[in-house]
Amino acid sequence: MARSPTPPYFSYNVENHGIELAETLETKLEVPLRNIIHGADASWITYDASGFTWSFRYTKPPGGFSILSRLLAHRLFRLFLFMRETAITWTQERPYHLSELRDTYLRGIEHDDYWLTRFVDKAELEQRVRACRTFEELLLTWRWTKTETPDDIPEV
Repeated sequence: MARSPTPPYFSYNVENHGIELAETLETKLEVPLRNIIHGADASWITYDASGFTWSFRYTKPPGGFSILSRLLAHRLFRLFLFMRETAITWTQERPYHLSELRDTYLRGIEHDDYWLTRFVDKAELEQRVRACRTFEELLLTWRWTKTETPDDIPEV
């Protein structure tokens, strides 16, 4: 059994409904300290190219966090992003059907703050995602949204 997801993979945050694509395997992430201390890693589901979902956990210090670190992660300091690089460990969860990933992508579009639709029309993006029948088609659709000239990318 694999110990990490097969790239590329989509990651979806169930709390804020954000969806992202990673083209290469992440073993470390730079994230706000508050996210590490408060366990924001539990909010993510990763859908890999081989058809499995994954979760990841931030590696925390063996002795826990210092008082200063916990203080800086307090909501009083929420306007400041004290970033930390941390290793992550992956756990394979279960196989998924493409329809689950497609529905997840559509939820991401529904809650989009114009990050996904800054170069493309929302209705057209939804239509393209609904038409996708393979992981590769979803990947091509994602790449289509990330260009300033979407007509340069072939139809899915």
